[in-house]
Amino acid sequence: MKKYFTLLLSLVLVFSLIPAASAADTTSSPTDLTVTTISDPSRISLKWSHDNLDEVDYFNVYTREDINGVPGVYKVLGTATGTEFIDPEGILANMDKVYYVTAVDVDGNESLISNYASFSAGDYTDGGGTTVGWSRAEPNTAAIWLHQDFDADYVIIHYTINGEHYDEYMDKSSQDGVWVKLISNFNQGPSELSFTYHIFGHQYDSE
Repeated sequence: MKKYFTLLLSLVLVFSLIPAASAADTTSSPTDLTVTTISDPSRISLKWSHDNLDEVDYFNVYTREDINGVPGVYKVLGTATGTEFIDPEGILANMDKVYYVTAVDVDGNESLISNYASFSAGDYTDGGGTTVGWSRAEPNTAAIWLHQDFDADYVIIHYTINGEHYDEYMDKSSQDGVWVKLISNFNQGPSELSFTYHIFGHQYDSE
């Protein structure tokens, strides 16, 4: 009997040395995580909220990359001391990125995760429903218009006039997905017309 009592007392002493888990040991989770693209569509901005920033030392930002429908593995993308973060890796075509954020206090305790937020980049290899038109702006000047159903970072027009080949950047209009290029000193429409456009970290050539 004495032996069992001694064993029981030892177990009580051992477990009394293990700190009990407490909700007070961990800061509350971030909330309202959202993701949006910024001026360069290849870059993603994250924003979130926290109910008590005074208890937060920094935030961990996690991401997962799913490429062509194949899920990736979550990793720490970076840290932030405020409630905003820009993904330094950007996003590529045919990729989905999923994010969540945790809060870490001065003692190194990490909170439960925030809500998930994601962004999907489409398949832009087909030109995205590109249509082309041209009109005369002046007697000897043509306006070449490119309409796409997405908003590229930039567009380069390739064309030939009077036997000479040109590669020039187009100007973005005020309407999303619409580009224009004024071409002077010619009396006929361009031939061998094609485009190179850049979006979500990749550059593509039209057919």
